Amino acid sequence: MSARSARDREGRSPSEPRRPRRGERRLVLVGPYPPPWGGIAVHLRALHRLAEDAGIDAEILDIGEGHASRTGEDGVTGAGSHASFAAGLSRAALRGDSLHVHIPGNNLKSWLVALAGSRARLHGGGALLTVHSGVAPAFLDSSSFARRIARSAATGFRRILCTNSDITGVLRSCGVPGARLEVVSPFLGQPLSTRGEGNHRTRFSPLLSCALSPGPQYGEGVLLQALAILSKRLPRVGCLAFGPSTAEATFLARVRAHGVDRQVVPLGELEHDACLDAISKSDAFLRPTLADGDSLSVREAIAMGRRVVASDAAPRPAGTVLFRRGDPASLASAIEEALARPAPGPAQGSGASAARILDAWSQLGIVSKGGLR
Repeated sequence: MSARSARDREGRSPSEPRRPRRGERRLVLVGPYPPPWGGIAVHLRALHRLAEDAGIDAEILDIGEGHASRTGEDGVTGAGSHASFAAGLSRAALRGDSLHVHIPGNNLKSWLVALAGSRARLHGGGALLTVHSGVAPAFLDSSSFARRIARSAATGFRRILCTNSDITGVLRSCGVPGARLEVVSPFLGQPLSTRGEGNHRTRFSPLLSCALSPGPQYGEGVLLQALAILSKRLPRVGCLAFGPSTAEATFLARVRAHGVDRQVVPLGELEHDACLDAISKSDAFLRPTLADGDSLSVREAIAMGRRVVASDAAPRPAGTVLFRRGDPASLASAIEEALARPAPGPAQGSGASAARILDAWSQLGIVSKGGLR
């Protein structure tokens, strides 16, 4: 029986949080919740489902954009303002809840969020931190003040999970003990469903897909230049581009300036299931980033059996075709190399990350279904 069905039998609606039993701690997930559908938000949503499936009472303290509109929905409490964030942390501390805080780590605000969470933990049930962004090492290396804040924040967390080894390395250089740092992918290995083929398959051959967001680190310019190179060799090449930046008029202007308006299909911001649908329709998924933590979309594409071409900006899973970061010609060549290979079959994730996160929660006193620790 699912955790959701069990809750319904207790006479509560699916969105109503369960009250913890005596001696049982509530888990409070702190971070941005979708929409928008960025990597951390998607991960937080998956963690909420993981907690549900394990019978763990979990609440979300949403510090993302549009947080107020989601308050009260599916156990979400808006905490985007300073006052509401402080109030949410205070409630958690007074109840003795345990915190799992999620930050990108690539700006001072995120480390102040971590610092506040670490201090609230002193009166609560312990805390865990996850640092996501591949830009975090460069940010911390550039600011001695940020390094001090990060070191101070880290003292309040029992374990700090990082999406790649570069992040653990920079935190170690900030003075965080290495024994408290570990690399854990945010991909939980959950089953993926897709909607099947679409009419873009008949218009383009090959059909590519790519997730883009505002900011130079996502490699938009590299992608557009590579498509311009490819279009001369593969006249029917096309690319489904999705993400918040692809709905902007300025994006369309840049696409036209590169001469690839016939190749690029801008889909705008999509819900997560629609993103998976776009990836599943393509012959290859592209990740042209200049910096990365551990890309959920790369692992999802591999799990769906798609070819994946990604920059060498971060460690990538086996099966990824790599290209030199920031090099459009290298990207174009890597795409051709990937397309020349047979399409891999679906490769369901092992769930190793989910098991490690459940173990980290158990060390905070979070009780899973059946009372197991």
